[in-house]
Amino acid sequence: MNWLKCAALAFVLHLSWEMAHMPLYRGTSARPWWEALLPCARAALFDVVLTLATSPPAPLEYSGG
Repeated sequence: MNWLKCAALAFVLHLSWEMAHMPLYRGTSARPWWEALLPCARAALFDVVLTLATSPPAPLEYSGG
């Protein structure tokens, strides 16, 4: 999996997680989901950066020679 696929998958998973637990925070339970989307997307982008920074590099492919 290349880094772009990894980043896209990480963003979807992290954004889903952020949106799922946003109502648990005080002051945000009454907000509509579209108002919580921008702060959650920013947090998810930060999480993607951390995911890519801490993930091990992909192993080199064996060329047979």
